[in-house]
Amino acid sequence: AFLSLSSSESGATLHAQSGISRLFKAMYWDEIPAYTSMMESSVLDFQFRNDFCTPELMYKGIALSLTHGYNSFLATISHDGYTQFGELQATTGYARRFGRRFSIAMRGIYLLRHAEHYVSQHSITIDVSCYCQITPHWGIAVELYNPIRLRRGVTGPEIIPMEFALQLNYQWNEKLLMHFRARKWLPG
Repeated sequence: AFLSLSSSESGATLHAQSGISRLFKAMYWDEIPAYTSMMESSVLDFQFRNDFCTPELMYKGIALSLTHGYNSFLATISHDGYTQFGELQATTGYARRFGRRFSIAMRGIYLLRHAEHYVSQHSITIDVSCYCQITPHWGIAVELYNPIRLRRGVTGPEIIPMEFALQLNYQWNEKLLMHFRARKWLPG
């Protein structure tokens, strides 16, 4: 399920009633935070996913983007798993739009891995993303997760995998938008 609310001078709206481009950015702004400042309004986002139909792999998240002018302040909290094991992620960050076509964002991320009967593991990292609206129809986004190669448990032996993500979108018309997403984990 996906529910996203936004506010602007005209009041609150559900994204299902707005344009496809805005809906696309609202659905993926947690993966590409630079989308937030391109939406030009504040967003409160709730997500619940059970991709594999088992309670052990349930995803729950809430995200908030407060946008004022060209600036957006971001905060999210999500949990993947259930009470006996999983990963909690809390983020806070900042996004900035430059003109009508380019935006950049950076977030600080706190990770908590937990499993029953094991010591919990606390970690921190960052991610950086940018988005460019090349033409009215074409857009490209890039995200780097953990580009500074921080470790799990802050000083532990295991490096948090670095992720490189690329997302291209093409808006065919006002009702159809196609996108291509590629991810590479290093090592992986």
